[in-house]
Amino acid sequence: MWHQSFYFIFFLSPYFLIFIFLIMPRTSGRINVSKNAEQLLKLAADVYAKHLAEGVNSPLKSLDDYNWDAIGLAIQPCLDLHKTAEMHKAKMEEAYRERDKTLPNIEEAVRGAKGILKAIYRKNPKKMGDWGFTIDDSPRTKRLSTEKEKNGNS
Repeated sequence: MWHQSFYFIFFLSPYFLIFIFLIMPRTSGRINVSKNAEQLLKLAADVYAKHLAEGVNSPLKSLDDYNWDAIGLAIQPCLDLHKTAEMHKAKMEEAYRERDKTLPNIEEAVRGAKGILKAIYRKNPKKMGDWGFTIDDSPRTKRLSTEKEKNGNS
């Protein structure tokens, strides 16, 4: 008889919880949360759906710092903004590809114009400013290329 009351008291005591944590196997896997925005938002939507399904019994209601009822309402607008940003990113990349097809030719033409104008205005290169070029007439500083030259050793 005494052993029945012992077991009953033991199961209600905090020692039982310690006993359970010591003998219960722990999960061997990690629970990863993606750093990818779209995957994170999809996971958040799944968590929110489960939170809603649990209703008042949801364990997420016990969180003090995060109100999942408010966070859940922000998930879909955030996902929509992410999709809009991805669409603009794709358009941006396409625009850069189109630009890069023409840019090298334009750059060479500008360099050619610089060369011919520099030959024409050899005595007064500041006149190239009329063509949109920026003229830097400050004296060049001598750059030391190696550590030995910085220390004065040759």
